[in-house]
Amino acid sequence: MYRLTPRQVVVIVSRAPSDPQLAALARDLGPERLDELLLATMRDAIAASVRVDGATIAVMAPTQARLAHLRQVLPAGLEFTAPIGPIATSRMSGFALASHQGREFERIVLVDGAVLRLSSRVVGTGLGALASADVVVGASRRGSAYAFGLLERHAVHLLDAGETLIAGDRSAAELIGRVRAMRLGTRRLEPLPTLDAFATVDELRSAMANLPGVGRHVSAFLASLPWAEPAMSGHVGLVE
Repeated sequence: MYRLTPRQVVVIVSRAPSDPQLAALARDLGPERLDELLLATMRDAIAASVRVDGATIAVMAPTQARLAHLRQVLPAGLEFTAPIGPIATSRMSGFALASHQGREFERIVLVDGAVLRLSSRVVGTGLGALASADVVVGASRRGSAYAFGLLERHAVHLLDAGETLIAGDRSAAELIGRVRAMRLGTRRLEPLPTLDAFATVDELRSAMANLPGVGRHVSAFLASLPWAEPAMSGHVGLVE
């Protein structure tokens, strides 16, 4: 039976407060408040994704314990998955892709749960671009990938290659180069900031104050925190 809308899924890959790439923010905020911030970015990413017609929204957790927690605090109607045992951050995107391969999803888009300013337009563009491209990549302003989408029929090639697709140390430019070497057509999404570019919450807040489109959950979290005392802020802010 012919379908007007292809089966497509957006998988939001959760980070944990223990993620080494978030160590600077963990020192500044503490693990509990960083966890709150990560939940805020995920809620904003989910809110952007659910506004895209015809997409299943899934959440990938790094551990079974975090999966149970996310089920309690995130909206109903989402799909949830997690590995049986802990895995490295660099393997999360591969596991997320493998978990949704072979389920009749024609288009799969992975999104870093620590991305900021994700909009439904960006998500929709990523899914829509797969009508003519094999792969889409969204690069963060620090150079890593915050989003990776592909046609499901190409998933086996990326999984066999063992590529880190999002939230890893590999640069988006290198990832695009590897994908093009496989002779896959690639489209780029607009660059967006991610939490791992910031060393303190005040750097993050200063950067977000100058950028449009900050999600309401992240905005509410930042507004709930006091600014650091001037005497404690003796370094230059790092902004993507």
